[in-house]
Amino acid sequence: MIGYQILLPPGWAQIPLRAGTDEAVAAILDAATEGHTPPPDWREQMTVELGKTATRARADSCVHLYVPIAALHGLTVPAAISVADVAFGSLDPLDPSLLVQRLAAAPGGKQVIIAGAVCSRAESTHPADPNHGAPLPFRRVDYLMPFPDDPDRWLVVTFTTLAPENLEWVALFDAMMTTFAWTQQP
Repeated sequence: MIGYQILLPPGWAQIPLRAGTDEAVAAILDAATEGHTPPPDWREQMTVELGKTATRARADSCVHLYVPIAALHGLTVPAAISVADVAFGSLDPLDPSLLVQRLAAAPGGKQVIIAGAVCSRAESTHPADPNHGAPLPFRRVDYLMPFPDDPDRWLVVTFTTLAPENLEWVALFDAMMTTFAWTQQP
């Protein structure tokens, strides 16, 4: 079975969404409160919020979430990364290069090489839209890449930050994506 690996900078944690979600959330909250006492009900509220986020991500075919749990240069990055495993269910095999070309031609899109393969990268900013679950403006970066030897299966790695003007965090995510590699899972 094919998997993937992304090297995380210090202060980021992975939340698996297929199994072990509750345990990962508990460990993240333990790390976040180490050395100090949080406000009353904080842990319960965060457990509920991370649980809701995990449920929404799982519904979008996500297999992992990555969240910052420690400050970077004195600030906790207001961001998250989701990784989705998407199969189109095509009757005929897709030509990955044609899909990547089309996505790269869209506004904010471009072709990039990740793990030796041509992929698409799209970047966009979005205004606040409380009626659709976006109480603050945000920036989003999506990488879409075909699985090796399966043109109908794609991995979508999405970075979202609530600080759309801060391009340093986008650069951090792009740097993380340079470490992306396919792996063989047992």
